[in-house]
Amino acid sequence: MPSVPSPFRGRKKPEPLSKPTSLPVPPERAIEHCRVFVDGESLPGEYSTSSALEAIEEYGRGFIWVGLHEPYESQMTKVASQFGIHELIVEDAVMAHQRPKLERYDDQLFVVARSVNYRDHDEVTDKRQIISTGEIQMIMGSNFIITVRHGAKLPNLAYTVEDEQDLVELGPVAMAWKILDMMVDRYSEISRLISIEVDELEEEIFTPNLKFDVDRIYMFKREVLEMKHAIDPLSVALKSM
Repeated sequence: MPSVPSPFRGRKKPEPLSKPTSLPVPPERAIEHCRVFVDGESLPGEYSTSSALEAIEEYGRGFIWVGLHEPYESQMTKVASQFGIHELIVEDAVMAHQRPKLERYDDQLFVVARSVNYRDHDEVTDKRQIISTGEIQMIMGSNFIITVRHGAKLPNLAYTVEDEQDLVELGPVAMAWKILDMMVDRYSEISRLISIEVDELEEEIFTPNLKFDVDRIYMFKREVLEMKHAIDPLSVALKSM
């Protein structure tokens, strides 16, 4: 895997999704799941991060998958200290609104991808809600993957991969691939739905004597551009893997 040039020199710090808190919030409140996988199979039940690390040490193999939802800085710092995560990854993991990217820090990978959600224009009152985006961050080491979800809607993949032993045996990077594959499939589905909307819009425009709201053209243009800005940088990032 090629080394990626150091990305943090002179960069502008992004705005945090939520303000850091000084309150002692337990990291468990941000943890959606903590699973242990050994020899391509998921061990039964949920683990704490500390018990998961103990299990991996006891088996001498396998990996841990921790899912976090919008952690505070204190929560992320606690989890990071347990897994030995690079401090610059911790800084990024509590931020949102980042472009898709892949960065390498020593033996760890940090991947950011944007999720896209679509709602039919008849289902929303604010037309800016037709396309909404979220963010998935993935931190990978030799025996762990930590996914951080900011505003993104995803199924609990740590459970959906249980029947894919060949894939799970490949470890954390394969799990990241699974997440990205699912997200790209969603991109394709949303593109198909938008195409249907555009075809209907075109038919309305060219129907004689039919009243038409011209604002819908600008609305669709804005939404398509928002989706494009969210997903286009991902292909560049993945080429460096």
